[in-house]
Amino acid sequence: MVKNILRVKKSYMRYPYKLLLALGLFINTSSVYAEDFNPYYVELFSGQAVSIYGGPNSGPDTSGGSFNGRMSDINLHVNTMNGVRIGYRVSNNYRFDISYYKIKSNLDWTTNFPGNHHTEFIADMDSRLILLSAYYDFTTINSFSPYIGVGIGQSRNEFKSGEEFSNGKHLTYLKDKTTIGLSYRLAVGIDYLLSQNLSFTADLSLVNIGDASSGDERTAGNTTHSIGVYKFEDMWIRTISIGLKYHF
Repeated sequence: MVKNILRVKKSYMRYPYKLLLALGLFINTSSVYAEDFNPYYVELFSGQAVSIYGGPNSGPDTSGGSFNGRMSDINLHVNTMNGVRIGYRVSNNYRFDISYYKIKSNLDWTTNFPGNHHTEFIADMDSRLILLSAYYDFTTINSFSPYIGVGIGQSRNEFKSGEEFSNGKHLTYLKDKTTIGLSYRLAVGIDYLLSQNLSFTADLSLVNIGDASSGDERTAGNTTHSIGVYKFEDMWIRTISIGLKYHF
């Protein structure tokens, strides 16, 4: 009886040692693998974007002078999108980067005035975004590594070259203005490892590029007077981009 009890105790005592041994091997293996990847990377990317901002009656605004109008049929057209990312991999699954976006867009909208009168507007917009993003990389399969990410940062939207038309006839110029605010990003994508130092990236993101507005003046001929600004708030775009990433 005593011998049986001792056997049970010895068998029971071996399990913690086996668990510690297995844990030690796992940590050692993870550390060796962590040393295999290059933690820093630089990525150049370029892509296209589709606006999901705007539409009929997107918001009331003053149009200028003593006339109050309501903006409608607002459209944001993204022309080009390019940028660069500089990042650091913390572990096999987690990494961070700082990204810089350069986006060129056009805006057009209609302002409806009392008395069933309306005019059309067009403008250019240059956007600069600086975002800090965090990513989770899933298990790599056959050199493919899918990921998800979130980011937050600063937007700088430069409204410029705004013009007002009525039935195709030019009426006024709007004053330029730069608006600085917050920007957000939600991302999903996939990395394909080309070599130890190079990878190809395909990314699909939902990006809030922040707010923008016109200046508070408009000019008709030689006459300039104050107006209420035209505002564009929470401008969301869907982006699809490809990039080449160098790991070091």
